[in-house]
Amino acid sequence: MIKFRGLAKLAAVAALGLFTLAAQANVVRQVELDFTSGARYTGTVTFSDDYIRILDTQGVLNGGGWTNRTLSWTWLAYTGQAAYDSNGDGYQNDWLMDGSSPNYSLFIGVSWRLPTAGADLAFVSVVDSYYSGISNGDAMVASRVEALDVPEPGQLGLVGIALAAAAFSMRRRRA
Repeated sequence: MIKFRGLAKLAAVAALGLFTLAAQANVVRQVELDFTSGARYTGTVTFSDDYIRILDTQGVLNGGGWTNRTLSWTWLAYTGQAAYDSNGDGYQNDWLMDGSSPNYSLFIGVSWRLPTAGADLAFVSVVDSYYSGISNGDAMVASRVEALDVPEPGQLGLVGIALAAAAFSMRRRRA
């Protein structure tokens, strides 16, 4: 009876973990952003599952006078501010940042169109000067966005359950 209770507890914890993971699904996209100066930002951008906000970025800016400038955080996520559409044009906005706060020296203002049934996610060049490319002076002229193969949270949960079951089985054999 005691072993059954332990297995039931393990299954309950694994199921709770599975539901928790599913609620926190994020979307990682590979991006290339090209700017008027000839600079290109290449890296990943992690969005919330509803694409309303950028949670993280990891990438490098090269060309147009920039050499291997690493950008590794976003302003709104770091400062805890809510995502927003700054001027009502229907595009979300944020800044990709280099360095660390408050010692950053470079930022890339980005705006993106939320994906819909007929159109995928897209970064857009907007007139809003707050979000107009590299440090407000080097506008984005082109973008490319690709989905990355990232395991679904449900798959990760199933792997966790399988590992827990294997550990339980091995423990049971030793006893």
